[in-house]
Amino acid sequence: MTAICIPSRGLIHSRTMQDILANALGEDELSFYFSHGNPIPLCHNLIIQEALKDKPDYIWLCEDDNQYPHGILKELLEANADIAVADYPVRQIHHSVTYRVGQFQYAGLGCVLIKPEVFEKL
Repeated sequence: MTAICIPSRGLIHSRTMQDILANALGEDELSFYFSHGNPIPLCHNLIIQEALKDKPDYIWLCEDDNQYPHGILKELLEANADIAVADYPVRQIHHSVTYRVGQFQYAGLGCVLIKPEVFEKL
């Protein structure tokens, strides 16, 4: 089961929800989790704790105000990594993943697929 976690401090953009649903079509065993009215990072922490109670195979964390490429969930699942991060446009010239001299430096939590075991290791 993939837990789709959408932390929000208030409202979810309709285009964000449209992209999440388009990516979820055809996937088996999905559960949706929402967090409302909490600040960052509390909204992330609460929603992940809630999803972990249901023992998912993966947690797909999608922030409430981004647009996601179609097929990105499938691509993240196929990576079969403990943590798989999607690189998507944040602004016209910026992206969610930062590289320095061709090496990965850091990424945001806007679109990330995480195996629950990662949280057990923390």
